[in-house]
Amino acid sequence: MVEDETPRGLPGAPVWKGVVSNDGTTWRAFRRTLKPRYGRVWFEVAVCYLTLVGSLTAAVVIERAWGLRGALVGVPVLALLVGLCLNALSLYGHEAAHGNVAGRRSLNDALSEWFLWPWFAQTAASFRVSHWQHHLHLGEGGDTEISYRECLDPWFLLRAVTGVSLFLALFRYARANQSGEVSPAAVGESAPGSPLFAAGRTVALNAVIVGSLCWVSAFVTAFAWVAGVLVAYPLVATLRQILEHRRTEAGCEEDFGETDHGPVLRMFARGVFARCFGAAGFDRHLLHHWEPSVSYTCFDEMEAYVERTPLAGSLRATRSTYAQTLSEMLRSARRG
Repeated sequence: MVEDETPRGLPGAPVWKGVVSNDGTTWRAFRRTLKPRYGRVWFEVAVCYLTLVGSLTAAVVIERAWGLRGALVGVPVLALLVGLCLNALSLYGHEAAHGNVAGRRSLNDALSEWFLWPWFAQTAASFRVSHWQHHLHLGEGGDTEISYRECLDPWFLLRAVTGVSLFLALFRYARANQSGEVSPAAVGESAPGSPLFAAGRTVALNAVIVGSLCWVSAFVTAFAWVAGVLVAYPLVATLRQILEHRRTEAGCEEDFGETDHGPVLRMFARGVFARCFGAAGFDRHLLHHWEPSVSYTCFDEMEAYVERTPLAGSLRATRSTYAQTLSEMLRSARRG
C-alpha cells in the first residue's frame, strides 16, 4: 500500500514533478508544508454523532407527544438525516484509510476502527486495500467503486428505495474480497479484522439502536432509522459518487461494464449543503484524486497553490455545483 506517497500517473491526476507556482515554489516544497488538522476532523465527526443523537431524541419526543400521526410526518426527515450523517461518517472513514485522522498509523486505524467503520460492515484495513484500486483504476475496468456507472433513471430511484442498491454494494464488496482485491493477508487474520466480525458488529450496533427504540415504544422512530440505514444512506452515497465521477453527457444506453468510462473529477461550489453532502472535503473531490495523501483539512491551501500554477486552468474547467451537475445528468438520462 503506497497511499502516503505522491502518486505518478493516477487516472485524471497531473504529474506534479516540474509544477512550480508563479512565486517559484515547487509542488514538492509546498507539499511538505501541508499538515493534517486532526482536531478539525474529530470535531466534525462529533458534530455528526451529535446530529444523530439529537435527531433520534427529537423523533422519540415527537412520537410520544404527538402520537402516530405526528411521528409519521417526521419519518422522511429523520431517515434523510440518518442517511446524510452515515454518508458523512463513511467519508471520515475514507479519510482514515489515507492515514489522516491521527498522527500515528496504529492510532489512526484504531480510532477509525471503533468510531467510524462499525456502521459500514467493513474494517479500516479491508477498505484501504479495496479503495486504493479506485485511485489506481478510476474510470477503468479495475475500479472497485463503480456507483458512477449507474444512470439517473427511474430504475435507479427504485433500486435505492427498495434497498437493492445497498445489497448490490455489499455484493460487489464481497466479490472483491473473494477475488483477492481485498486479500486476507492485507486485512489480517485477527478477529477484529475479519469480514465476519465487521458484518457482525454492524448488525449488532443497529440491533441495539432499533431494540432500544422499540423498548421505549418508539416504533415509528425505529422504522425511520431502518429506512435511513437501508434506503437513505445508500441513496445519498450512490448519488454523491455519481455526481463526482460520471460524465454528464453519458446516456442510460451506455454500458460502462463493457466499455471504460474514463476518469472524471469535479470541484463543487461550497456552501452549507455541499459541506454536509460532500463532507470531509468530498465537495472538492478533484483535489483528493490529484494528490490522495493530502488531508482535506489542507484543501484551502492546496487549491490556492494550484491557482498559482499552470494547472489553474484545468482546475477551473472542472468547477460546477451539485444542482447543475444533477440537472445535466437528468437531461442525459431523459434523452436516453
